[in-house]
Amino acid sequence: GITRFLFLLPAVFLLASGFSILCVGLLAICGILGHNKLFLAAFSFIILIISFVLFAAAAFGLSLIIGEELGVENRALSSLPFYIECKNTEGAWDMLQRRFNCCGVNGPEDWGMLSPLLGYVPRSCCREQTDNCGLVQSTVVEVFEEG
Repeated sequence: GITRFLFLLPAVFLLASGFSILCVGLLAICGILGHNKLFLAAFSFIILIISFVLFAAAAFGLSLIIGEELGVENRALSSLPFYIECKNTEGAWDMLQRRFNCCGVNGPEDWGMLSPLLGYVPRSCCREQTDNCGLVQSTVVEVFEEG
């Protein structure tokens, strides 16, 4: 879709800018060898324009990355309430938390809204599978602190 194209757009800008710099470099060589001040002035102006384009492409790419990270975080947080209701969601969260040694999106406190139903955090948040881990009296040492 359009999002995939938007992620390629900065790369296309960077490639086009790199090729443009190569061509403009030839203009500079011609200006130096022919002692032509007009070529050198044109070279300086075009390099300035290309620099602005590169900066804009980098800023645009960074804004897309930051926006996508926030989107993933919001989708992950919105799936937490379905942990109890949906076995697929439960399985996905348990697999992620065990695989990455983490708990929740930002930390164990993300599970706070479900604590009356869960008893604190899922057992997949536990560093070691003990009887008390994940329950209300669990200590922070027993569960992964990072989300």
